[in-house]
Amino acid sequence: MNLGEGDDHGKVFGNKNIVYLGEGNDELEVASHDSVISAGSGNDSLYMHKKSSNNNIDAGTGDDLLYLGGTNNSVTGGEGADVFIIGKDNLSSKLTVDSQDYIVFDLDSYQDVMYYRYNDNDLLIKHRFLAEADKSDIDSQADNADIDSQEDNTDVNVQCQCQYFQTISKSRRHRINQRLFCR
Repeated sequence: MNLGEGDDHGKVFGNKNIVYLGEGNDELEVASHDSVISAGSGNDSLYMHKKSSNNNIDAGTGDDLLYLGGTNNSVTGGEGADVFIIGKDNLSSKLTVDSQDYIVFDLDSYQDVMYYRYNDNDLLIKHRFLAEADKSDIDSQADNADIDSQEDNTDVNVQCQCQYFQTISKSRRHRINQRLFCR
């Protein structure tokens, strides 16, 4: 499907779709599996549903907004200052970002805590839900001595492969509450 020029709005359902959005500031909802989506040029907004899987998405050129949900999706921001928003509905995705892009973690609850670990050129981000967390629980974990005891099997893993993350930190583990902006 080719939407051509102009500011288009669409939804993709089903399996093995091939979609080209073309030029313009387009909006697309993705609730599909094994699809290939190319946004083309323009400041596009792509919304991936939590049941989407195995999609290959290229946002193309422009300052795009990408709401990531689902599992095993491969998402490339392309040229421009793109914003990747990752929430609870994203079980796993492979992101390709560049130095102008932002990664935003939007968590719904103060009980959500995020950890990340730096390793060579990769940033592994682990999302853990604290089942009975309150302020004293969160404050007492400041040393990150035993993060495995906090799990309730609702982990979210996101692997970001890009060299500019080297500037974030050289230490092995950090703690992040609520929102994390990476640039």
